[in-house]
Amino acid sequence: MASRFAALMAGSTLLLSSVAALGQSAGSGVAVPASGGITVGTRFSPTQCKEDLAFVEHQLFTVHAFPYTELTRVQYEQVFDSISATITDSLSAAGLFCKIKPVMAYLSDEHADINLPKALVGFGGDSVFLPFNIKVVNEKYYVDTVFGVTTFTVVTGAGGSSSLHPGDQILAIDGVPIAKVLDRASVFATGYPLERIQTALRQFGYVYALSVYPQKAFTIQLSHHRPIRLGGIPVNAWTDFQHKDWNGAQKGTARITYSRYFDVGYIHANSFLTGNDKDEAALKDTVEAIFHQIHQDGVKKLIIDVSYNNGGNSAVGDWIIAEISGKPYRDYQCDFRRSDDYVKLVKSWGFHPDSGYLALAPGAVQHFDSDTLSPADQPDRFQGKVYVLIGSGTFSSAMMFATIIKDNGIATLIGQTPLFGHPSHFGEMYNTKLPNSGIVLHFGVKHWIRPAGLGGPNVLTPDVVLGLEQMSSPEQVIKALP
Repeated sequence: MASRFAALMAGSTLLLSSVAALGQSAGSGVAVPASGGITVGTRFSPTQCKEDLAFVEHQLFTVHAFPYTELTRVQYEQVFDSISATITDSLSAAGLFCKIKPVMAYLSDEHADINLPKALVGFGGDSVFLPFNIKVVNEKYYVDTVFGVTTFTVVTGAGGSSSLHPGDQILAIDGVPIAKVLDRASVFATGYPLERIQTALRQFGYVYALSVYPQKAFTIQLSHHRPIRLGGIPVNAWTDFQHKDWNGAQKGTARITYSRYFDVGYIHANSFLTGNDKDEAALKDTVEAIFHQIHQDGVKKLIIDVSYNNGGNSAVGDWIIAEISGKPYRDYQCDFRRSDDYVKLVKSWGFHPDSGYLALAPGAVQHFDSDTLSPADQPDRFQGKVYVLIGSGTFSSAMMFATIIKDNGIATLIGQTPLFGHPSHFGEMYNTKLPNSGIVLHFGVKHWIRPAGLGGPNVLTPDVVLGLEQMSSPEQVIKALP
């Protein structure tokens, strides 16, 4: 099997690019092609919008690794037809973005997303996003975090409260029961259905605003007083929140570091990202130096923490495995969709697809079985007990690393089941621009299938479950070791 692709576009990068690059006001303007530059006020005719929508449909059906995880071809076509029927007037790029975005949800591809041209970053300054997210407790919905409070106003009827607080129970928004609102908003997230619900909770003010764009004020029915009226906040408040929410615990830290706690070694594997060949070689040297230090320290147990690792270069996981085990292990399987669009993109990067791939008919799938990899001898290979810590931030190639560990019994998996990553998933990112609006699509052309296959649930379950408090620090993790 060909070596796994270095998935440099980690999930957080994709999410943040879609948030930060989204935007334009709903003003009027003259439609211009993407190559001519998209600005605030640019609008596109119904014909141009439907051309872009048809382009998306072609891309998903002919280039994506497998677009029918949730919907059949006929059902997917009905989704596109229903969207097309709503396009009766010109739209801004942001308006078209909101029309198109739900079709990406049904791919069940957590790497897939769309974003707007860079000229529209900031949403033209429009304040169209709700200033809070929500949480669910015993099937009731509550305000979780309120932010942007200096930029929104609250209006209420006589006798009502004039503020919104964390912990307030929400019954409805704009007259729609909150459970139904959340379900509708979740298709403006990406990934598997339950994953989309979790994303919609954490990003509620963002995804709900997309579902009703360009609404600028919202009626919130709380449980303890009359409805209140909230104005929106700018998208940058949500951009800031996403940066902190996805990987805030590791912000500003090195990619891979090591600490010793008496007879326990602790590796913070915060990222597998590498920028180029020189950077990759430097990170490999770092990994080797860490295990040399571990060998000198003589620790008895080792924890490898990927609980906040968004992924990057899958080879980094292979280096670490070689440092903790000499046993042969099964790698990922892969289904690779053949398309002329992908060939064109790869050639534009200066690469040439292999002859076997090029020989396939467009639409055909090239399948690679699991390889059995035999780690090379390592002078400082660790001989003690190894634990791999997973959590909500384990994603992409970090997920692949932890899954290989699990499926091959290389080490003990501890922590919590990742919310936003799955063992079998789509990868090797493809991107293209819509011809009129310049909206960018990116999604996977390969289906990575875990070594254990697709027979069981597509989740990564730890061997030992830890609570959030037990995962709050290295010292707490060490205390919780079995």
